[in-house]
Amino acid sequence: MAKKKTNKGKRPVLDPTGFIAQPHDKYARFVLRIKEVALEMLQFCLPARILEQVDLESLALSESS
Repeated sequence: MAKKKTNKGKRPVLDPTGFIAQPHDKYARFVLRIKEVALEMLQFCLPARILEQVDLESLALSESS
């Protein structure tokens, strides 16, 4: 869950960037930086009909999310 910010006595507002602090998100970002692991995960998770349309070897790592 995202962190909550206080709003000077008003109802708390959810911080949309709070998810970054979550350990599972950090782990996923770390693991998916390894191209071989990312490719294996895609092959495992994506349905065959989608894998047929994607050239996994053409995928490149990116610094952005």
